[in-house]
Amino acid sequence: MRVLPLEKVGIYVPGGKAAYPSSVMMNAVPASVAGVNEIVMVVL
Repeated sequence: MRVLPLEKVGIYVPGGKAAYPSSVMMNAVPASVAGVNEIVMVVL
């Protein structure tokens, strides 16, 4: 079986009054380690 990373991924980061850098790390680091070329962050 051949496993390839996705080319692009989107990650959701909760918005609001508090900052949650851990949410960014928990989503972005695994994608980066997997070899994803482009990571897009969405904040609502």
